[in-house]
Amino acid sequence: MKPHALFFHMRRFASLLGAWTLLLCNGGQTQAQSPCFYAQGYPASATRIRACVPFTIELVDCTGGGQNIAYRFQEGGERTASNTFTYTSPGLYSVTQYGNFPDGNGGFTGDSLTKSAYVEVLATPTPQVRMERCNGRRLRITAPAAPYEQYVVNWGDGSPPQILTPGNTLSHVYATAGSYTPVVRGEYLLNRIDGQNCGKDTTITLAIYEDINTSNFNFQMEVQSPLSVCEGRVLLSWENLRADWQYSLEVSRNNGAYEPVLQLEDSTASSVEYVWQGNTLTQSLRFRLNVRNACGESVSFVSATYTPPLSQLPVKVRDLQLSFTNDNRLQASWNDSEKAYPELQELELWQNGQSIKVLPNSGNFTGEEPQDMPACWQLKKEGSCGPIAHSDVVCPLWLTIEQQGRNQYNLSWQPYRRNDTIISSTYEIVLSDEGGAEIERIAAGNSLQSSLAPTDTLRQLLFVHIESVLPGGFVSRSNRQRLERPLQLHFPTAFTPNGDGLNDIFRPKGTFVRSYRLQIYDSKGSLLFESSNMEEGWDGAQAPPGSYLYRAVAEDYLGRQYSFEGVITLIR
Repeated sequence: MKPHALFFHMRRFASLLGAWTLLLCNGGQTQAQSPCFYAQGYPASATRIRACVPFTIELVDCTGGGQNIAYRFQEGGERTASNTFTYTSPGLYSVTQYGNFPDGNGGFTGDSLTKSAYVEVLATPTPQVRMERCNGRRLRITAPAAPYEQYVVNWGDGSPPQILTPGNTLSHVYATAGSYTPVVRGEYLLNRIDGQNCGKDTTITLAIYEDINTSNFNFQMEVQSPLSVCEGRVLLSWENLRADWQYSLEVSRNNGAYEPVLQLEDSTASSVEYVWQGNTLTQSLRFRLNVRNACGESVSFVSATYTPPLSQLPVKVRDLQLSFTNDNRLQASWNDSEKAYPELQELELWQNGQSIKVLPNSGNFTGEEPQDMPACWQLKKEGSCGPIAHSDVVCPLWLTIEQQGRNQYNLSWQPYRRNDTIISSTYEIVLSDEGGAEIERIAAGNSLQSSLAPTDTLRQLLFVHIESVLPGGFVSRSNRQRLERPLQLHFPTAFTPNGDGLNDIFRPKGTFVRSYRLQIYDSKGSLLFESSNMEEGWDGAQAPPGSYLYRAVAEDYLGRQYSFEGVITLIR
């Protein structure tokens, strides 16, 4: 022992000896006192007491003669004369006692005593135990590792309670299947004199079963309308879920292997409704629900097989037929029987492999703008799962015209094709007027070209197109070409005004002449004759034989201007 420590103990012993001697000498007067307290219900020697929140502490003064006793129940708290206090929050608290105590000389001296971290107030959360039901009426309960120090299990069937240590598991077999309400109390081990502990209960009512295979989940499948290609909907539902069971939903497409769809565990729901989305138009579907309890025992339920209305994708848009209007707008017709499915209520019109327009699947379509070049067409629809629908690729009749003379034309046309196969066989050339009224129809056989010299002299403007009767009776017509025939005006080179009735008058002959003016000049440039009447000519009266100059201007029915000039010989 160090010298200063020995000196301290010798002084303390001498002081105590002196006080004891004084007490004896004073005939039994009270010796000097020090602060002293402890918590009611706990050992006086305890250095820490424990209790659950809320906790009301009652302190016992053990000084034996102190006056003006007061307490501070937590650091930073107020001093109070009360010896009771209620703690409402978990934590560690220090308690201090204050007072005046006999000093052994007939007087009193102030003193205090602090017990640091003396009160431990504990939180009481609901115990998060795991309850797992197994076959054979067995229940397993697993306790968490914290915060409680032990768990008391009451199985709810009248059997004695059992102690479950943290992080461990207890099993219990019930005598009969049925509904039971086990209670698990999480407890802290206190140091009370009466041996009581504190904590909180968790209670749950469970259906204890004989075997998972006897459970009824009412597993159902409902294909919701409307059906669709990529986003069809199937409603799956089942009932009587157990929080400690696992559920896995799987789908088999076209009798293939099952694929996972949904996983559920630790669910507190009593029932499930799940919407599966995918192709319900061409896929057969079957769903399987696998149920597994906490002990690894399982059962499966398989739905009925859904049979799709169609066998494959893409859907064929049937009977696409193409033709042209009088003003060369595309006309299309097709079979629209598949438009009951949402994705097929609209189609895309493709021209030469490029999408140009989305249009309603109404079974017919007329373009807004005239076409000025040959093209091939197709109806298609693409969805999120790929091609949904398509028609054949159709290339309609297309007519090209080259003018070879004043009233001579060379016609050539492309045949009607479907998927690169020619399906037109015989053709007709149709002449019509501006309003579309038919003027003449000329058979062209199976040839793809023809020459044309219209005999009509009344109409300067004609229109021509090609028609072909396709298998099935559909009449397809090509684009319509405009024939703007030129004005024709022919002047004789000589005339004989001798009165014999033959070639007595100089006048031109022509067609498509709307207005006209003729002038005759002699060799000196003098105007001899002028007329705007085609039926009126120059009779050469009083003019000597010889050569004369004629000039003419004319306008046709299309507003085009023409000029003519030449020499006419007068013969007598």
